Amino acid sequence: MEVLNSLGIDWKLFLGQIVNFAILLYLLKRFVYKKFLDILRKRKEKIELNIKRSKELEEKTREIFEEKEKILINARKKASIIIDKSKSKAEKETEEIFLSAEKAKKDILERAKKEAMIEAEKIKNQGKRDSFTIALKLAEKILKEKIDSAKDEKIIRENLAMLNHGKN
Repeated sequence: MEVLNSLGIDWKLFLGQIVNFAILLYLLKRFVYKKFLDILRKRKEKIELNIKRSKELEEKTREIFEEKEKILINARKKASIIIDKSKSKAEKETEEIFLSAEKAKKDILERAKKEAMIEAEKIKNQGKRDSFTIALKLAEKILKEKIDSAKDEKIIRENLAMLNHGKN
């Protein structure tokens, strides 16, 4: 005790503080420590649960990303196939259109040639009719005015000149 006195410690006060500390420790353990440990345990469980959910979400996100990539690759392949088919179909249709246009052009040219031949035949026949009519008129004039050979020759030349000028 003298040692405590020499250090300036009152042993009664020191003993009272130890008893107060023991009572405080007991009360804390009895009423607060269990609740505090429960709160810490619940907090730990909640953190662990959140970590587990986070890992699950991360895994699901990765799976969804992989599935998205597969879908995109599939979509690109299908799009490529559709584009190739469309190009092929367009090329075939273009070729068919060109062939159809070529055939139509040939048909139009053939019809035009036939029509031109028919028109030429009509013009030729019309020319023959006109020449025949002129020849008849010439013969009629000659017969009406059959007086002498000099006059006949003059009438023939006039009508031939008129016939030549009419053709040109």
